[in-house]
Amino acid sequence: MRTTRACYSAVDEALARRQQFLHPVLGAPFYPNPILMTHGKGQFIFDESGNKYLDLYGGVCTTSVGHSHPRLLQAAEEQMKKIWHVPQIYLQEKNAELAEYIIGKMPKGSDWVVYFTNSGGEATEFAILNARVHSRQNDYITLRTAYHGLAGSTCRATTACSGWNWKAIADPCVKHTMTPDLYKGTFRSDDPNAVNKYLADMESTAKDLCSTVAGIGLEPFQGVGGVIEMPPGYMKKSYEIIKSLGGVCIADEVQTGWGRTGETYWGFQKDDDGTDPDIVVTAKSMANGWPIGAVIVKKEVADSLTGAAFFNTYGGNPVASTIALETLRIIDSEKLQDNADRQGDIILDGLRSLQIKFPNIIGDVRGKGLMIGFEISKDGNPDAPDAEMTTTIINAMRDENILVGKGGYKGNVVRLKPPLIITDEDSNLFLDKLETILTRLSRVAKYTHA
Repeated sequence: MRTTRACYSAVDEALARRQQFLHPVLGAPFYPNPILMTHGKGQFIFDESGNKYLDLYGGVCTTSVGHSHPRLLQAAEEQMKKIWHVPQIYLQEKNAELAEYIIGKMPKGSDWVVYFTNSGGEATEFAILNARVHSRQNDYITLRTAYHGLAGSTCRATTACSGWNWKAIADPCVKHTMTPDLYKGTFRSDDPNAVNKYLADMESTAKDLCSTVAGIGLEPFQGVGGVIEMPPGYMKKSYEIIKSLGGVCIADEVQTGWGRTGETYWGFQKDDDGTDPDIVVTAKSMANGWPIGAVIVKKEVADSLTGAAFFNTYGGNPVASTIALETLRIIDSEKLQDNADRQGDIILDGLRSLQIKFPNIIGDVRGKGLMIGFEISKDGNPDAPDAEMTTTIINAMRDENILVGKGGYKGNVVRLKPPLIITDEDSNLFLDKLETILTRLSRVAKYTHA
């Protein structure tokens, strides 16, 4: 049972300080009655009153091996006792050790190198720079509901939510093509030629709207955009078209990498069709929430920047590299990719059953492993997104001490991106609570429409 708060609580004080001292661009915190998070353990988060919440959002797809993992605490402490900061102009061991481990996870047949940053957005900025220098071309293509960060070129590349595109600072050389959304897009799953039509739109964008094509960036599953999966064959064929025009192909694995999708280590491998990116950008789960990003580049592309001046003060520092390396080792040693696959099957099967039971609420269920989203639509109509119902569901889950997220351009997708350590008990608890909530909401809807 949740502990109640005093009339003027620590939450009120924290909220007042946030409003007074932090930049207004942060907006209001999640939930009408915000949670003041004080500590975490495993897949659980605790508030200032000792209430425990099952974390199925993972700090926005970031906490991979769970909160306060003892191996991470030990590795971080040991490194901190030695040295915290070594800038890139000096020699250290940890960044190269981490890079070697990462390269061991990349497809064979190419030589790869790594550049470390502090975040996924920064990694994508560097990837676009490398693509432009290598191709000696400018225009960069993304999808219309993409999320690649919120700075410089990535701000223009991000279109997942309408409020995140500030045209005053937009990069005019970023172009957009249709998202191949087979549920509610222009071309849908009932059209056998839908994927080819989306590819034709992408090729037209590259040839007709772009003066020169530096590259394309694709998320295997759009995260903020609502867990929209690239249809089988779309990534591979898109990359082939862009390469034929002299461009560089980037896979944005900031949310999908490190085994989260279950069957494969990287999202771009999901179709097992030889999809061949030139650059992979990643962050988030690779260090369980510690700030670090990585740009993994084919050496022939990276060589284009040889001799250029580029510097990152904190990228790949010894503490970040140590935590990231231990995180990746934990994912392997604790077989968390396999667990992501298992838990994903449980949750997705359960959600599809609930979709059949509540077709007036759940319009679509999608994802792989623990990269999951389900779309809330009025009467299951793809063209009638129900953002209000989505918010109601998310808040009701919070009242059951379960944290989930929101996504989609219209804000009508419930997102699940939990730590990879969740159990059968956790997955079934979520499904049971969700069924109870949907039963109640469905009855209210029927009464309202009567």
